[in-house]
Amino acid sequence: MKKMFVRAMVLLFLITPGLADDKLRLSQEDAKQLHAFMLTTELLDFGDRAQSASAYLMAAELMLDYPTGDLAKARILELCGQARRLFDDDPFLKSWVDRLELRAGKTSRDLSPRFVVREGTLAGGQSVEFQGDFEAAWLAGKGLELQLLEADGRLVRRGMVLADDGVQPSQRYWRLKNRGEAAVDYRVLFRKP
Repeated sequence: MKKMFVRAMVLLFLITPGLADDKLRLSQEDAKQLHAFMLTTELLDFGDRAQSASAYLMAAELMLDYPTGDLAKARILELCGQARRLFDDDPFLKSWVDRLELRAGKTSRDLSPRFVVREGTLAGGQSVEFQGDFEAAWLAGKGLELQLLEADGRLVRRGMVLADDGVQPSQRYWRLKNRGEAAVDYRVLFRKP
């Protein structure tokens, strides 16, 4: 488990320079939030594929340590429940779940209203739109395309990392499209101005 975590962290730090678009200069705090988002996404994916209680718990821990403006306590408790179903009376994992559930229930920490996460599943060929005053977005999901569009539907830009270049946010919106035929899980991190 520790090896997986270390590998994920090393991979994250190696790919980070590729994400540092000049238009997306990140403060140290923004970079931490982005790293937590990316690592959480990888842990959730690994947890689903490997049925790993530890991966779900690490993801829940990161969600609590680096909360977004829409921190979903229900999602954290769901991850704890998934982890609980996967381990057999392991005292370490049981105490970890208990601690996370307690933290999720008591958390009154200031949330980061600057970041919002949207997640879900898109069927093949389906798209979903996001309204809001968002200046940047990062996408996690295979076979998906994130688009920034003008109010009249004209494409401004597409990619996995997008930034609004200063036009009033209310004049633009974001669309996420599944280009494939199979359903795909997605997570998008939006940054508010």
